[in-house]
Amino acid sequence: FNRAPVCKHTVFVMRRVLGVPARSPLWHQRKLARADWDSIANLSALESLPKSVRPHKSVLNKIRRSLGLPTDGADEEPVAMRAITEDTACAICFEEMSESARSTYEFCQTCQNGMHKECFAALKAAATSSRRELACPYCRSPWITASATLLSGQKGVEGYVNVGKVLGVSSHRDTSTYGAKGGKAATAKGKRKRGG
Repeated sequence: FNRAPVCKHTVFVMRRVLGVPARSPLWHQRKLARADWDSIANLSALESLPKSVRPHKSVLNKIRRSLGLPTDGADEEPVAMRAITEDTACAICFEEMSESARSTYEFCQTCQNGMHKECFAALKAAATSSRRELACPYCRSPWITASATLLSGQKGVEGYVNVGKVLGVSSHRDTSTYGAKGGKAATAKGKRKRGG
């Protein structure tokens, strides 16, 4: 029985976010059915993880809600924003930011990075005028307002929950750094030149 290697992104979510044991047979399944989600839905074990790797309660509640599990009501709490240090700069204007002016910053609900509210307003206006989706300049996730309501329990045709969609992760793949066929090794027409 040949098992394919597991993608590092899957490893991160399964191990760090969902707390799936290393010896679990779920690692080598191509898809997780509702019964599989129920078997790993003990998300309370995540509370014992160090704060640096523990997902925010609002993220856990989005996952719980999508699985039809009870939540602890932490969605109303603001996401803990990153600490502003002496080398923290705004992603738009590149000016330094200070902890004392925290109330003048807008923070991404996905990556918790901040920028000046004026800079955010300019970013939002530019996205609106060009009819693009507003995205965080740090993590490129769609911008989520604190009051936004995300999907709650919507399942795909096969009955699977798209956890990325629940958490607001874009389903559009950025292919700007690699070609459609063959990557960097392929020529412009998709054929390799023969030596001779």
